[in-house]
Amino acid sequence: MSLAGLKGDKALWVLLLLLGLFSFLPVFSAASNLAYTLGQGTPFSHLIKHIFILVLGFGLMFVVHNLSSETYRKLAWVGLLLSFVLLVLAALQNTIIGGAVASRWIVIPYIGMTIQPSTLALLALMIFCAHVLTFAKFKGKPIPFMKSIYLLWIPMLAIVGIIIPFDLSTAALIFLSAMLLLFISGYKMKHFVFVGLTLLVGLVIVFYVFQFNLEFNQTNRYHTWKSRVEGLIAAEDDQKNYQIVRSKAAIASGKIIGVGPGKSRIKNILPQSTSDFIYAIIVEEYGFIGGVLLLGVYFLILFRIVVIAYNLKDPFKKLLVIGVGVPIIIQAFLNIAVSLHLIPVTGLPLPLMSMGGTSIWVKCIAFGIILGMSQYAQNKNAFISQIKGI
Repeated sequence: MSLAGLKGDKALWVLLLLLGLFSFLPVFSAASNLAYTLGQGTPFSHLIKHIFILVLGFGLMFVVHNLSSETYRKLAWVGLLLSFVLLVLAALQNTIIGGAVASRWIVIPYIGMTIQPSTLALLALMIFCAHVLTFAKFKGKPIPFMKSIYLLWIPMLAIVGIIIPFDLSTAALIFLSAMLLLFISGYKMKHFVFVGLTLLVGLVIVFYVFQFNLEFNQTNRYHTWKSRVEGLIAAEDDQKNYQIVRSKAAIASGKIIGVGPGKSRIKNILPQSTSDFIYAIIVEEYGFIGGVLLLGVYFLILFRIVVIAYNLKDPFKKLLVIGVGVPIIIQAFLNIAVSLHLIPVTGLPLPLMSMGGTSIWVKCIAFGIILGMSQYAQNKNAFISQIKGI
């Protein structure tokens, strides 16, 4: 499959391919933590699995980028309902992984594979929001407030509400992404303020109840939230900062050019070095230069997403591109910020770099949607011309 035969934005295709190919190196290196420290397989077996997942993901990307925008409109409600059902199933089965409650996953019987419905819910909700916000019956005007309550807010809060107890960071990402789409679509600020204050009061009440509810106070997730916030302000030698201290040590060890591919010394004592903290391993092995270049790739991907959205005339396509694309880049920046100890630990993987299954596949589907919509972009040089004229 040659690059010339691909449809859509060629620059974005190249950036995604480079990101995927580069991920083989840090994954193979960091997988030694799983192999030799936890006794799970070998670095080579984890690399093969990662390659298989990425190849399948890019296959999904290729298939999806050939679909029309009307396909997503038709699937908007179906996708939302399916993701909600999967979230309910995940919550009800009370999965235990590594001795902890892990109801964010569904274990597929017989094959032992797990899927994470919350990542699918993010994609489904963004497609749904773009669909509802551009209903033809609104005649190009912002969605009326009362209609937005039952068409948007209730479905959105139902999805976010069921995710919060098990995956607060993903729930927050979904909510903020939905807010971004509402803002871009022209949702009135006074309505934002009204709904925001109502939700704030509700959250204060909920967390107050959680704080003094002995049963909930003893759950894994409550202590996880609490320890992550405390870890952000804790002393460097505090046990709550176990991961962060080692992440910063890995970054400091990298200096300018890094210790070299596969030569990380921190990977075997840094938990989640293949997922949540893979950026720290990348900086250790490839240095400040490698870390900045990777960050630059994500900025370039964001730039291409903005260019594509800017050049789309159809409001639905424009919101669809922003809705499925920008959250991926936000997640990347949040993951990097965690490694740098700028925000509490979130548990969000680095898109297309960290090991994973559902996360990679959903991200590939999202990029497939963006690449498909980029075929409809007009005046492709207008955005660049405006920047040069500033």
